[in-house]
Amino acid sequence: MEAKNLIGGMLVGTAIGVAVGVLFAPTSGKQARKKIVGKSNDVIADLKNTLQSTLDSLRSEYNNGVDHTTKRSKEVISKIGQQAKV
Repeated sequence: MEAKNLIGGMLVGTAIGVAVGVLFAPTSGKQARKKIVGKSNDVIADLKNTLQSTLDSLRSEYNNGVDHTTKRSKEVISKIGQQAKV
């Protein structure tokens, strides 16, 4: 949940910053539109990188959890088997 809020906040902040910067810059409409497109592409690239990094982190955490659960399950099964033999 925190990752969604962080990413959402970053996107909104970036979009507002880009819009304000472009709107207050002393340029023609055509130049302003080009800047907006260019900055939008930068924002999209940053978003892709952020999402990929977040996804990689989540995959790693998931895999670590699966490995831990598998290891712990094997330990419990082994203990149960040992107690059953006694």
